[in-house]
Amino acid sequence: MRSGYDGGIDYEMFGVPSDEKMMEDITYLLQAYKHKNLSIYMVNESNKEVVGVCIAGTYEKMPLGFAEIGEISVVPEHRNKGIANFMLNYIKEEANTYTEVVKLCITVGNPAELLYNKVGFQAGPRFARMTRSI
Repeated sequence: MRSGYDGGIDYEMFGVPSDEKMMEDITYLLQAYKHKNLSIYMVNESNKEVVGVCIAGTYEKMPLGFAEIGEISVVPEHRNKGIANFMLNYIKEEANTYTEVVKLCITVGNPAELLYNKVGFQAGPRFARMTRSI
């Protein structure tokens, strides 16, 4: 996942987390989504390396039972090949069994915002003055 975020706006704004912190965040999301895990990862068949990951699901206390995409990442050399588009549509289709709503929160200014709009996500409220807890 780290290489999928290289050069991304979140790292630019908030810094690069340690491997330990990144694993902690991934573990948290997978635990939160254990109720209905919808996550997917994509593998390069020629070398068996993971080239994309989308961590998503629902958790028991999610308001109105919505599904949520917690993380999506594609390795830079595999971008613009439809991988993120495929994963997003996969999650939406899988979630449709449980709910009609899939949430995706992004940082304003993320270049992937165009892709999210293209696959049907609609902009919601924008939040300002958010800070990272230390």
